[in-house]
Amino acid sequence: MAAAYGNKWKMWWHNMQPQWRREQREVWPLSRAWTPEEGASRGGWETLAVSGSNGFYIAIMALAWWLRAFDAGTADQDCEEALHEVSHVLDTLALVAERSRKRAHN
Repeated sequence: MAAAYGNKWKMWWHNMQPQWRREQREVWPLSRAWTPEEGASRGGWETLAVSGSNGFYIAIMALAWWLRAFDAGTADQDCEEALHEVSHVLDTLALVAERSRKRAHN
């Protein structure tokens, strides 16, 4: 059951990514061969940079459900990869938000 849910989560996450990330050949794992600064500059984060109960919170909750399907300390490699993926994207979204605030004040 965890594997089936994980496969659906990975496809859902992949489909929310900016076009430049979806263009790679493999659905999983997505490449993180870019820094948050590079990712922020490349843009396309609108589908993930959403606040409120329908925003990024949903991605975190869905990932938590996947993690809960495993016994403590037994998450599979894809699930652990997803944790790193979400963390990397959150770093990028934080930088995108910071740049947006700076532009708004100028």
